[in-house]
Parts: sequence; structure tokens; C-alpha cells
Amino acid sequence: MKDVTMKTTQQWFVEATAHKNGLRQGLHSAWHKFALSADQLIKPGHLGIPLRLNIYANGYTARLLECMRADYPGLCCLLGDELFDTFARAYIMETPSKSYTLFDLGQGFAAFLLRTKPDVVQLTDEMAAQLLLPIEVARLERSRVEVIRCKGHEAEPPCEAQAHSDLLIMTDCPLKLSDTARLHRFAFEMTDIIHQLDSKNKPNPSPARSCNLVIWRHNFRIQMLQIEDWQYNFLSCCQEQGTLLHSAHSAADKREVPVSEILAKLYVWLPVMLQNGLVRSMVGSGFR
Repeated sequence: MKDVTMKTTQQWFVEATAHKNGLRQGLHSAWHKFALSADQLIKPGHLGIPLRLNIYANGYTARLLECMRADYPGLCCLLGDELFDTFARAYIMETPSKSYTLFDLGQGFAAFLLRTKPDVVQLTDEMAAQLLLPIEVARLERSRVEVIRCKGHEAEPPCEAQAHSDLLIMTDCPLKLSDTARLHRFAFEMTDIIHQLDSKNKPNPSPARSCNLVIWRHNFRIQMLQIEDWQYNFLSCCQEQGTLLHSAHSAADKREVPVSEILAKLYVWLPVMLQNGLVRSMVGSGFR
């Protein structure tokens, strides 16, 4: 047999043991891709090559399932362990990880659940809502994981203007949404639902009722707030650093209301959000 590099051996092993259709198909695929068989790469042992490889294959899936449960505890509570594992295993097999970090493992889980959701044309509204709720829970939990892991502002000194946040509304100051913030529109009022799931309680069935939610991190603590449409529009504009007045005009245009109405609401609401780190004043940051 020709010399086989370490990289080729690793690629062969992943192809064989992590194939979405199981070990037998994985060995077949690895042979066609690398022209190498298990007998050529693995020394015989008392358990036999297929059984030893199967232990690795099962262990690989079991470890990834464990990581999925850690990232989606609320969804696991909602669906139950057995059903959650069924969906998570299908996701792992269909979208094998290509990243060096397990943080990226569950990134596409909500999209997978949406893509594989049954057609709801002939279902009642209640059943359609039951199919949609797990997807919304997955979206929210993924956002919380991202907010926990992303780089925040804890190490940065507070802007001097933050101490006078009640005065910022009077000026056209530059604003920026926190880098940790995630804005979402959900089909359900998710605040109560996720709190119940965090307490290991299944939420009571409720009709779909859309809501806007913002999730962010402040002083190492996860914050979650249900917001109105004008607030969602204003914060959306603040995702790209701009002036307060520009964001207020954009929010007013989307709601088709006078900008003075938005500014009046901001006078009360914005100082609280500045103090809680959701929005940051960029005064003195070199903004032009």
C-alpha cells in the first residue's frame, strides 16, 4: 500500500464514521473517495474492525447530541428527550459539521426544523401553531447562545455621555446598537414561553400572536425585552451606526407617524436603554 498522509487518514475516518447514512454507507463512500479500505488502515483486533469503527461512529453522534441538548435545553423540554434526539440526530446526519468548534454545530438547527416541517395547508390553526412553536424556540435559544459567546462591551470604559443619557435625546448624537444584541420577530409571545421552559415546565398551549424581541448582554447578564414595532424599527436602524435623528426619522417613516411622536417616546425610553447597555452613545468615538 502506498504511504497515506495523516490528513488523508483523518478525512477517511470522518467520511467513514460520520456519514449521514451510517457506517456501512460511510465505508463505501470512503473507499470511492480515497481508494482505501478499513483493512488497509486499521490493524485487526479482538473486537474486529467493523465493531470498533461502529463504537467510534456511535460515540461521535452521542457527543454531538449531548452538545445539541446543552444548546437547546428549552426545546428539549418542549419536545421531550426522545423526540428531540430524533430531530437532532437527523440534523447532525444531514448537515455534518465542517467547523473546528462545537459552537457552530447547532447554528442551522432552526432552519433545518423549518425546512423539514410538514405542509400546513390542511392542518388546523392549532396544529400549525404546534408545529411552528419548536422552530421559534430554537431560534430564540440559538440567539441566546450567540449572545453569551459573542464579544461584548464589558471591558470597554463607559462613554462619558452615557452618564447624561437623558440629555442625548435633545441632540442629534451618534448611536449604535450593542454588538451583543439580536433583534427578532416571533410568531408567539416568547418571553413567558421561554421562562417556563427554563424552569423545566412545558408552556400552556397558546394561539400564535406575533411579538418583537430583543436579546442582549449587559455586565455579563443576558437581557431579554419584548418591544413595540416602533422600538424594533428604531433599533434596526441603530444596527448600523447613525445619528439619533436619522434613526428616529426611519422609524417614523415605517410607522407612518410624525417624527415628533417617535422623539417624544424616545425621550422616556432611550435613557433606560442606554443605561442598560442596549444602545450605546458613540460621542467621542470618532464618528463622522
